[in-house]
Amino acid sequence: MLDSPDGGDTWLEPTVLPYVVGIDRFYVAIDNTAGEYAGRVYVNAWTRAHNTTADQMSVTSHALWTSLDGGAPFGRPVQQTSTPPR
Repeated sequence: MLDSPDGGDTWLEPTVLPYVVGIDRFYVAIDNTAGEYAGRVYVNAWTRAHNTTADQMSVTSHALWTSLDGGAPFGRPVQQTSTPPR
């Protein structure tokens, strides 16, 4: 994730989403209201999850990362895994 404090003239160091094993189709939502959750950043994406079953097939995971302070840092994602087809 990249952030520019001046409309793209300069860029800050990238913020890396933690616990990522590949990422696809990510979407970002930012709460810029004056409400209770102001400044929170949410990243929603498909990623890979570690499979602990005996067959070791990889599984797809839908992940949601949250930052409470404008994007630095992000915590561990909440993940929902799918069962691979047989």
